[in-house]
Amino acid sequence: RHRFKTNDLLTSFTAEISVVKDMLWIKGDASFRRTNRIDHSFDFPIEYKIGPNRTMTQGLNNYASNNAEAIRYNVFNVYGDFQKTINKHYVSALVGYNQEEKIFESFFARRDKLISNGLPSSGLATGNMNVTASNYAWAVRGAFYRFNYIFDNRYIFEANGRYDGSSRFPQKDRFAFNPSASVAWLVSEEGFFEPLLPALNFLKLRVSYGSLGNQALAS
Repeated sequence: RHRFKTNDLLTSFTAEISVVKDMLWIKGDASFRRTNRIDHSFDFPIEYKIGPNRTMTQGLNNYASNNAEAIRYNVFNVYGDFQKTINKHYVSALVGYNQEEKIFESFFARRDKLISNGLPSSGLATGNMNVTASNYAWAVRGAFYRFNYIFDNRYIFEANGRYDGSSRFPQKDRFAFNPSASVAWLVSEEGFFEPLLPALNFLKLRVSYGSLGNQALAS
């Protein structure tokens, strides 16, 4: 038998300031998530008749358990966004700051031999008890950028990069820089491609190279 209850609350805020009309903006957002879970499990044998002189027992265990979890997750972002088109040239750039934090706590208690089947609580049991607790926390902080250049809606260059630090690593190895770049050619916008448009209306060739960070560690 199983009873559970979950409360999940997510609150988000966003803000945007136009520094130069239709060209430069300062943007920010913040999110706060709070999750609480309560899980109550119990079991006890139940006998019922299946014939005049025959009975059957359902359930082999006699216990009650309680499990509670709490999660706090916070995210902050602030960045500048620039976009400009001059004749056949399009340029965009983005530079910003990111911070995230997650805190997890849990508690579990189980006890055997219920005193009363009508009140299946671990506090009303007399058998062996198992109590455990666990918690962890991590945080990341870093800066990021993206630069994009397009000429004549055909030739594309993009560069990205992040300089991130994670609390999951020792202080001397906490921060790392991970850049990436790509070039692309929108072939379907070329004049010589027009005879193929009825059968193939989009073709882009793209080459990219870069690195990504990963804070997921094997347990």
